[in-house]
Amino acid sequence: YDIDAKLGVMSEMQVGSYAVMDVEYRDVHCEGGGWLFEPALFVRATVVSANHDGHATIDAGLKCFATDGPLPDFASGAPLGASYGYFGDEHGRIAFAQANERLALGDAVECIVPHCDPTINLHDLYHWTHTAEVAHDVILQKKASYLNISFFLIRAAGYFIVWIVLSNLLYKKSLKQDEDGAKVGSFLKISAPGMILFGFTVTFASFDWLMSLNPHWYSTIYGVYIFSGGVMAMFASIAIVATYLQSRGILKETITTVHYHDLGKLLFAFMIFWAYMAFSQYFLIWYANIPEETVWFADRWKGSWKTVSLLIVFGHFVIPFFALISQAAKRNPVRLSLIALWLLLMHWVDLYWNVVPTLHPDSAHISWMDLTTMVGIGGIFLWLFWRRLLTNPLVPTGDPNLQKSIKFVS
Repeated sequence: YDIDAKLGVMSEMQVGSYAVMDVEYRDVHCEGGGWLFEPALFVRATVVSANHDGHATIDAGLKCFATDGPLPDFASGAPLGASYGYFGDEHGRIAFAQANERLALGDAVECIVPHCDPTINLHDLYHWTHTAEVAHDVILQKKASYLNISFFLIRAAGYFIVWIVLSNLLYKKSLKQDEDGAKVGSFLKISAPGMILFGFTVTFASFDWLMSLNPHWYSTIYGVYIFSGGVMAMFASIAIVATYLQSRGILKETITTVHYHDLGKLLFAFMIFWAYMAFSQYFLIWYANIPEETVWFADRWKGSWKTVSLLIVFGHFVIPFFALISQAAKRNPVRLSLIALWLLLMHWVDLYWNVVPTLHPDSAHISWMDLTTMVGIGGIFLWLFWRRLLTNPLVPTGDPNLQKSIKFVS
C-alpha cells in the first residue's frame, strides 16, 4: 500500500497477499479510502437450506476458510448488509440484514476469504496434512495418530515393498520352474499368505490415497470397491494384450477361443462384482442418511459431476453388461478387446470421479495435466511391463499343467 512507498526504503515491489486480497488486507486502508487492489480469491458456495426466516445455510464452513482472522465477507450473491457466521465444519450461515430478505435453494454465493494464505493451503488434496487445520478440527485431531505425514509415507513404502516382493518372488519362481520343473506347491507357500497381505495393503492404500481426500468421510466397503475395480482392469488388460499378441502371430497355438471365453467370463464377473460393491456402498449410505456419510455422494451430484456419475452407472456397468453378456462377445477376441478397452476408460473415469471433486467440487474439470499424468505414469508402466514381457518366454514352459491348460475345453 502507499505506506510502503512513504517509508522510502523499499527497492522492489512486495506484492505478497495483495495479489489476491482478503478481508484482513481490505481493512488496511489507503489515503482517501477505498481499495487499492480488487480481490481475486473467492470461495464459491451454494445455498443448501433456505427454509428459515432471517438466514440461509451455505455449504462453506470451517473446512473452507482460515479461522485465524476475521469472518468471511460476501463479494456477490448475498443481499446487501448480510453477514457470515460459521455453522459447523461443512456449513456456514448467511444472516440477513432485513427480515424480508431470502435466498433460494441452489443460489450461488461468492465469499471473500478472511485470510488468503492459509485458505490457499486449505484447498489442496490432503487437508489433514496442515497442522493449522488439524488444530481447529476435533475429528482430524482424533485421527491424527493415523493421518499424519510420517506414518502416511511409512505405510506407502510398506505397500510398495509388499507388492514388489510378492510379484518378484512369484516371477522368479516361475522362471525357476522353467529351468528345473519346481513343484506347484512352492507357489502356494507364497500365494496363500500373499493373498492376505495383498488384500490388506490394497484396502489400506485405498483408505490412505483416496478415502482420506475427504478425511471426515468413511466407508468400510471402500477397500473392496477399489479392489474389485482393479481386478476388473487387470482382466481387461490381459484381454487386450492377448489379442494384440495374436494379431502379430504370437501365441497362435497357445491361446484358444476357449481361453478368450473364460477371460471374458472373468471380466464380466468382476465388472458385476464392482457394480455390486459400488451400489452396496451407495445404498447403505443413502438408506442410513447420516450427513457425515451422504456428503461424499452429495458432492458428486452437483453441477456437471451429476453427468459423470450417470456416465459411470451406464458406461461402467449397464452398457458393458449387455455388450459382454453373450457367449459370442466373449469368444470374439476383437470384440472382447474393444469392450475391455472401454472398461479401462471407464475405470479411469471412476478413479477421476473419486479424486477430482476434492479439487473442483462445483463441476467436473479436465486439465491437460490429468491426461499427461496418465500418459506419463502409464507410459512408464507399459515400458516396464513390455520390457519384462519380452525378456523371457511368454508361457511357463516348465509348468506341468501347461498342456492341460492349452487343451482345456469348456
